Amino acid sequence: MYGDDHIQVANCYQVVASAYQGDENYRKALEFQEKSHQVLTKLYKEDDAIVKNSLATIDQFTKLSVQKEFAKKIEQQNQRPLGSNKKPKKKNPAMMNRADYMNLAQFLNLSKHPNFKNWNFQQNPAAKK
Repeated sequence: MYGDDHIQVANCYQVVASAYQGDENYRKALEFQEKSHQVLTKLYKEDDAIVKNSLATIDQFTKLSVQKEFAKKIEQQNQRPLGSNKKPKKKNPAMMNRADYMNLAQFLNLSKHPNFKNWNFQQNPAAKK
């Protein structure tokens, strides 16, 4: 009806991305936000507020995806071995440092994002004890 490069198509992609965000499926949210961004960049200039907001949303979903994958990795590491009566080893619950985030993001193939090197991953202040 509208064609692939219409503002309504971009809005639909953003609504789907928001739905996935609500389900905490940040990878899918990122996928649909990127589709929306591709349409928006065809309709608006790079310095337009709509395009900048879309890019900021992509950054947010990417960071949330990395954090969720890291939490999942930590949870898996804290599982005790099958058939073991021993409690899992205590791990430091502090957040990762910037290098850890970058390594995980590269593993998840998120480091190709154009603003990846500009992300400011902050360390948890509780980790500085």
